[in-house]
Amino acid sequence: MKSLLLYSEIKISTSNLIKIASIMLVVLMGTSCQRKETDEISRGDQAVVTVSLKDAVFNGDEKLEPSAKASVDRSNKTSVHNTANISETQLGDDLILVAELKEVKNSTNLSSSQMTTSGNAEKAASTIERNQLIPGTRYKVVVFGPDRKYVTERDYAYGSEASTAALKLDGDKKYTFIAYSVNSTSILPAVTFADASNKTLDNSSVNGVTSSNDLMYFSTELTVSGNNSNYLSIVFKHRFSQITTIIDASVTGYTISAINANLSPQYTASNLKLADGSLTRTGTAGNATLSFSGLNTSILTSAPILINSETTSGTLTLSSITIGPLNKTSTAAALSGLVIKPGVKYNLTLSITPTDGYVGDDVRINGVTWSRRNLSVANTVTPDQAPGTSQIFGNYYQFGSSLVVAAPTATVTNTNWKPASQPNNSWNLGTELAPVKTSNDPCPVGYRVPTRTEFQRLIDATVHTDVGTWTKSNTNYSAAKVLTSKRNKSIKLTFPAQGFFGTSVEVGTSNYISLPLDERGVVGVYWTSTILNTSGVDGINYLRFVAGSPAFINYVQPTNSTKPFSMNIRCVKY
Repeated sequence: MKSLLLYSEIKISTSNLIKIASIMLVVLMGTSCQRKETDEISRGDQAVVTVSLKDAVFNGDEKLEPSAKASVDRSNKTSVHNTANISETQLGDDLILVAELKEVKNSTNLSSSQMTTSGNAEKAASTIERNQLIPGTRYKVVVFGPDRKYVTERDYAYGSEASTAALKLDGDKKYTFIAYSVNSTSILPAVTFADASNKTLDNSSVNGVTSSNDLMYFSTELTVSGNNSNYLSIVFKHRFSQITTIIDASVTGYTISAINANLSPQYTASNLKLADGSLTRTGTAGNATLSFSGLNTSILTSAPILINSETTSGTLTLSSITIGPLNKTSTAAALSGLVIKPGVKYNLTLSITPTDGYVGDDVRINGVTWSRRNLSVANTVTPDQAPGTSQIFGNYYQFGSSLVVAAPTATVTNTNWKPASQPNNSWNLGTELAPVKTSNDPCPVGYRVPTRTEFQRLIDATVHTDVGTWTKSNTNYSAAKVLTSKRNKSIKLTFPAQGFFGTSVEVGTSNYISLPLDERGVVGVYWTSTILNTSGVDGINYLRFVAGSPAFINYVQPTNSTKPFSMNIRCVKY
């Protein structure tokens, strides 16, 4: 009995063991299934990549180095790069154009591939300034596998990324993500493959992007994780350059009322290679016309213009410009040799500087330096009093003589007056264009009587206005003609209307006599050193002006009755 009982107990125990083993097998099978499901998830089957667009930057061909996180410089300042293209050229007579092309960079620096698996990094990247993008901007993301073969693509709209079908990829695989846009809410060109049966990163491109479209590009690599969040944070790089042109004529004192300018070369279109973002430009290189608004101010700023070119010989052509009363027309390049790099933002500043200006106590206008006062007026006297006083009146002289024949306020000539005419070359032993001062010239050392040509240059380069009361009177010292530089509004010369002393033939003789003062307050006359022969007769030339009309060069013949006239002198420096 004892042995039978023992067998029974062993039998029961074996049965229980079988049951227990069965239960354990089920448990183990369940555990195995759960492990298999977990392994499949960890391998990333259908792992989701969340796409977002963060910014667009101008940084040329500089690379955004791969990193685990996005690093943000929060100063967010705009700075101007040290390098610049600077050129100076003549814009007509005595007008200098200084042009400077500077690279502008945004100090928001991103040292990331913009692809991160960290939610904190995603949050940090979201603080980047987004001042170049507007909601609804369309962009495409194209995905290539580890073998560089095409996997899929998605179209997104900035700010509405959630409305696009989820981007699901296998986990634990490394992908290349390419994104591009033309910064438009309506246009998004398609990706093109050179071999439609074998779509790869190396044979993919975006073709025919015109220069009016703001082409932007982004590329990064990421190993997608199946058990962490996957974020693709895109920061586009502009592939065309952007140039803003500033015309500054404030130094002249005048405003700009008209301008025509362009930049070159400008290609009509480009093809973008997805593998590296490089461009192949197509079409014929032409000009990009600059558009300025806000005319009739001294500083104009053009609308930013996209330039589709890469060159070391870019050209700015200023076809015409009207600054105050001055209209300049030229087909010559104002600035050449511009270095334009793709994807760089530039400011092109054109500073217009007149050479008309003060030279010590004198003024330079249209290449000639003039005394600011009539001959014999003290340097301590303010020369541009309006209305004037007798202090700005000068002495009177006869042609070819250095003698003073009348004081500024005199009404008759003194005993220095001579009836005889002086030789034609009494004040100029040289030529009209290369004058040589003589010992008879009454101007001080370093100065001489101006030629007709020099006076004409002054007349042509100035705006003429009247000051004071224009009435004929021997005691009227207020009337004057003001000649203001067309290039620099602050530069002017004031010529008082002093009148003159004429001549007549003495009754019963052939002798000339001096007449009393005439036309003070209504006429101004100033000697030149020029005697001009016309039709075999010598004629004397002098500056003359009256109220309401521009100053002009008067020509009188014969000279025998005019040379003895007594007039004023305004000296030029030589």
